Amino acid sequence: MLQIMYIAPMISFSASSLIVATAVCGNEYLSGARHFVLSVQKLAPYTKVIMFYSTDQIESEFRGTNLISLRKWDASGSHRFSCADAKFSLHSEHDDVLWLDLDTTIVRDFRQIVHELRPFEFKWAAICPESISTYRSNWYRDTPYAGNVNYYKPLGLNTGVVLFNTTRWRNMKKTHALTRYDVSKYNLYDQDVMNIYFENHREELAILSMSYNYRGAKISGNSIPIIKHYPGTGCSKNGRQCN
Repeated sequence: MLQIMYIAPMISFSASSLIVATAVCGNEYLSGARHFVLSVQKLAPYTKVIMFYSTDQIESEFRGTNLISLRKWDASGSHRFSCADAKFSLHSEHDDVLWLDLDTTIVRDFRQIVHELRPFEFKWAAICPESISTYRSNWYRDTPYAGNVNYYKPLGLNTGVVLFNTTRWRNMKKTHALTRYDVSKYNLYDQDVMNIYFENHREELAILSMSYNYRGAKISGNSIPIIKHYPGTGCSKNGRQCN
C-alpha cells in the first residue's frame, strides 16, 4: 500500500472541492502512478484522487490509501489509450474534476484552475490548445497523422489535462455527449473525440492557460509551468522520467 506523507499547505486556498482523476491501465504503469499520486499530494495536500485501474495488482497497490478512490475500468486492449474513455464517465461526480493523464506531473499548486471555468455559465469543460500557433509541428494542423479528424480550430486540443464542471455537465444534459463516439476508431482516441465534439459545440468549451498543460517552450510558449505533460509512455511507466 502506498504511504503518503502529508505536507501542510503554504497558502490558504478555497478550492477544496476540486477532485483529481487519472487512469492506470497496466501493471507497467505502477511506478508512474506512485510518482503521480505523490506529486499531487505534495503540492495539493488533502486532494481526493479518483483512480481508474485495470488489474488486481494496481488495486492492491493503492487499496486503503488515504484520499484515493479506486474505480475498476474495463480496459480496451493493452495500449496506452486503454482507459482513455474513463474520463467520459466523470459527470456523476459532485465537484469540479481535473483529469490528468498519467504522463503529467504537478510542479506548482494547481487548485486555482477551478476559476478558469467558474465565470462561464454555459461551459462545462476547459482544455488547452494542442500547441501555440508558432509551433510548426502541430499534430492537427501540420501533420498527416491526425487523419480526417474535424479538430477544434485553429490548433486542436490536447486532452491530457481537462477540467470538468460536473454540475453543468449534468444540468446541460450533456452526460452522453462524448460516450456516443467509438473512441477506438480514432488515432488519439479520447483526444480526437473531444476535438470533434467541441469543434461542433464551441460555446461549451473554455480554453485553459498553457501553464496547466506545459509541454516545453516550443510547444507551450513562455507560460510558467504548473502541470507538466510529457508525451508518450516513458513518464507514465517510470516517474523518474517526469522530473
